[in-house]
Amino acid sequence: MAEGYDVVIAGAGIAGCAAAVMFGRQGLRVALVEAHREPSTFKRTCTHFIQPSALPTLQRLGIDRDIEAAGGLRNGFDFWTPYGWITDEAIAPGHAEHGYNIRRSVLDPKLRAMAADTPGVDLLLGHKVIDVLRNESKVIGLVATDVNGGRHELVGRLTVGADGRDSVVAERSGLPGKSSPNGRFGYFAHYTGVRLQTKASSQIWLDGVGVNYTFRNDNDRTVLVAIRPKEELDGFRQDLEGSLLSSFDGLPKAPHMEGASRVSDVFGVINYPGHIQRAAGHGVALSGDAAIVADYLWGVGCGWALQTAEWLVDGTAGPLLRGGDVERGLVRYRRKVRNQLGPHYLMISDYASGRPFNALERLLYAAAVVDPKVAKAFGRVGGRLSSPALVLSPAMLTRMVRARRRAGPPVTVPSPRLPGSEDSELRQVLSGRAAP
Repeated sequence: MAEGYDVVIAGAGIAGCAAAVMFGRQGLRVALVEAHREPSTFKRTCTHFIQPSALPTLQRLGIDRDIEAAGGLRNGFDFWTPYGWITDEAIAPGHAEHGYNIRRSVLDPKLRAMAADTPGVDLLLGHKVIDVLRNESKVIGLVATDVNGGRHELVGRLTVGADGRDSVVAERSGLPGKSSPNGRFGYFAHYTGVRLQTKASSQIWLDGVGVNYTFRNDNDRTVLVAIRPKEELDGFRQDLEGSLLSSFDGLPKAPHMEGASRVSDVFGVINYPGHIQRAAGHGVALSGDAAIVADYLWGVGCGWALQTAEWLVDGTAGPLLRGGDVERGLVRYRRKVRNQLGPHYLMISDYASGRPFNALERLLYAAAVVDPKVAKAFGRVGGRLSSPALVLSPAMLTRMVRARRRAGPPVTVPSPRLPGSEDSELRQVLSGRAAP
């Protein structure tokens, strides 16, 4: 027998939980359907970085206070390219604009608990979505199976796919999408006892070939990340931790690892194409990774999951409450996703191909080192607070050209030594020290 709701959501990750909480607070009845059985489930492969653009959503949910109480850090980043450092203080003076660094093992269960405690929300753990329900061309709900093999039909006036990049809802609803290739792979590991050499909670080194990150998180956990061209993959895999640590060799102000210990597996993503889907139509909407997946190099996934959830609620809760035309709300939502995130997706996907810096990027990175206004513009685009069009305006381009004349030439950074070459200092320091 079908169960009736106002909203039926597939996926109790960041996007699904945020949408469920906000729909429930509006007085709507929500089914939040999650395949995993445990409420403590979390996404492992993540930069654990929430962009500043999502701060208003976190504040609206009220979970920003919980993040800080759990030790999450207000993030800022020091950004290095061969043209020099673009510092956190230049990017966002006084931390007026910030997101958070918080491990998903902390964030995801908190959001799921918040959703479960919201009046009107039914959290259905251990329910795997296998199909959508239709009434002619319109999606009217979900079909899920429980852990005992029982079949459940969940009918809703709005169906939401927040079930990740391989979304069943996106596939079954027939919403069109397109993908873009990624020419790089990435590996991640968590450490304790890492000593950073800059004041920011995050450091990013982008040399035009690959990228390295250090993200300080709660409970003295620091995530080290190496993203490299795919042609280096075979060598990198010979010694995952050694290759990860060696990739920091020669970088300015690289982290000090003496006394550090690895407290996670070294895990990675070999193939991570971008994907953008039509975000809504005919009774169904997609949120988070189900709607848009961009290269993890830029750490946009968590922030976009929160923002798309909020935009969806704002576009459809009113019609759902008043018995109005939900389709008009879905059109508004679809346009907002396209207009707000589409330009960022195109820019990110272009660089994800694996190409070196183009002329505009070289100009921007060099100018931002010496010009505070360019640095702020860079920070607003990088924090997804402004469209990439901000750095393409005639006035900004003129300013960047003038600033470039004051900037120094780029420096050359040696390629990382992969296994088989002389051991690096970092590999010697941590040899035999890492915990599984």
